[in-house]
Formats: sequence, structure tokens, C-alpha cells
Amino acid sequence: MVRSLRKPGSSRLMPALALSMLVGVLFGLTSCNTFSTYPPVEITGNMTNPGYEPYPTLMLESIRFAHDHYGSGLKDFAINLPPGVPAEIYDRIIRKLGAGHPQIDPSEKAYHILELRVRGGEAEVDLVYPRPSRIYEMVTIKFRRKLVEGWTVLSSRLWRIKVDIPPPNYVPPKQVELPAAAPEAEPTPATLPVIDEDAASRLDEQEGDR
Repeated sequence: MVRSLRKPGSSRLMPALALSMLVGVLFGLTSCNTFSTYPPVEITGNMTNPGYEPYPTLMLESIRFAHDHYGSGLKDFAINLPPGVPAEIYDRIIRKLGAGHPQIDPSEKAYHILELRVRGGEAEVDLVYPRPSRIYEMVTIKFRRKLVEGWTVLSSRLWRIKVDIPPPNYVPPKQVELPAAAPEAEPTPATLPVIDEDAASRLDEQEGDR
């Protein structure tokens, strides 16, 4: 008879152990950025760099969702991200959207990201979008982070209130100026050594005396 190496009762313990490990992994995934807001709020913010995830992804998916559901067929549009977002994040989002450009002219139609709030594995984004009548409306988009799909939209809520349109926040990248080339030095004319004729004649006389 072959004896099993499994301890008595281990068949009941293995599912419980696997479940506890899965819960630990999920807790670890949702423990990062448990409470953060951008633009940062003094009483909440522990994330002050908008280039860190999940902020770029949330801004990208918010604009994508708003454009698909409320964009009213806009083909040419601008995006306006919160103050402090660097130009490379604009470029990354526009590249993944496949459309749009940074807002520079305040009069052009744009999607404005007002605020992002991250609470563990859930997040909310306040966004202002243009209507065909040039009236802007605000929507709050709720997200949940899933293991496979990543950040996905759970729901959205429209606010029938008057909203103030923020000014453009885009700051172009700084152009690196190369230092000016130093002027070429003019060649120095060669100088011949000065010959002391008196000394030369005395030297000749000494040679003659020998």
C-alpha cells in the first residue's frame, strides 16, 4: 500500500490557503495610492507628480470615454489637462488617442480634466466637455481597476450645473539652446629671433684669436 505524504485535513486547508494568498495579492495591488488627488489637496494628496500612474491612464481613458459618449462627432478637438502636467504626458495621451492636440487657444473646443481622485482600486475623474451648442457640461467618470482589464469605466454622472471653463494649462517643452561657437582666433604671425650684431662680432673675434 502506497502511503500518501499529504497530512490529514490538508485537502481542506489548501483551498483556504489559496484564497488567503489571493486576498493578500489583491490587497497589495489596491494598497498603493490608497488616497490621492490631483491637483493635490492639502488634506489628501500623497501623489504630486501627474506623470506617475495611474494618472496618465485615467486621463486617457476619461477623454476616450467622454469623446465616445458625449463628443457629438467632434473630429478636431483639444485636450486641457490639470496644471503641472508636463508636455510629454500630453504627447503620450494624444498618441494613444490617435487624435487631438494640446489646447493653446482658449476659444477652441476642448476636453478639460478638472480633478482626479484615486481610492485604492477605484477612481473618479471630473471632466468638462463641449456640447454642439458651445455649452460645456461636466461629467464624473468612475473607474475600477481589474486584474486583467486594468482601469475600466464603471459609470458616469452628468452634472446639470454651470461650469467655469479653465484656461489652457499646456506648457510647451523648453527648447535647449546650444552654446554659441567661440570665434576662431586669428593666426599669430611668426617672429624671427633678434640677433645682437655686437655680440656676434665679438664672438667672431674670439674665434679668430684662437
